[in-house]
Amino acid sequence: MLKDNFQKMNGFHKKLGIFLLALTLILCGCRGHGDFSKDQMRRMSIFISNFTELGMLNCNVRTLLDESNPHAMLHFSIRHNYFNNYNSSVASCPLLDCPWGPLTMKGGAVQTSLKRYFDYDLPWLPSAEKGSPPYHFDGSLYHFTPPEKPGLVRFARVNRARLTNEGLVKMRGEIYNAENEKEILGTFKAVAKPHTWNGRKTWALVEIHTKER
Repeated sequence: MLKDNFQKMNGFHKKLGIFLLALTLILCGCRGHGDFSKDQMRRMSIFISNFTELGMLNCNVRTLLDESNPHAMLHFSIRHNYFNNYNSSVASCPLLDCPWGPLTMKGGAVQTSLKRYFDYDLPWLPSAEKGSPPYHFDGSLYHFTPPEKPGLVRFARVNRARLTNEGLVKMRGEIYNAENEKEILGTFKAVAKPHTWNGRKTWALVEIHTKER
């Protein structure tokens, strides 16, 4: 009787061990490095690439979102929409020989980008006419000249990510040539905070620092 019970318990423990091992392998296959899955880090890579593709390799959001000097935030929003949402955001200036540039963008598109990528609500729509390039707001539309495409487009690849005790996400990874992902151009560190935009879970940038090769 004792022998039979021992064999039954031994068989149960073996099955339990196999089950736990299989569960561990499944979980390891779904997790990336740190506190996030590989799919989450893939989406983080796309998120960070929205900044690096514009040449924003070193940025602190407190400086970028300075309402007394709005050129930096307008510069990001207008260029981001120009390169990524041209058909839905950009239109020709209705004025002939427009003094502020041949293209226009609705102010709402600028506000949407700031909310999506920085969780920031722009309280009013300013002009930044003294910056380079200038951005003029006529009360409805931003006027601007077509930005030049960067000669070298940089994308980001998040390799590690972890959640801090403060609820922020620290990311580390590589910067690579968008036309040749094997060409590594440098490394980066970024901090973001989780936030929900348009019903979807995403992140808002806090800062990014890049070390180029």
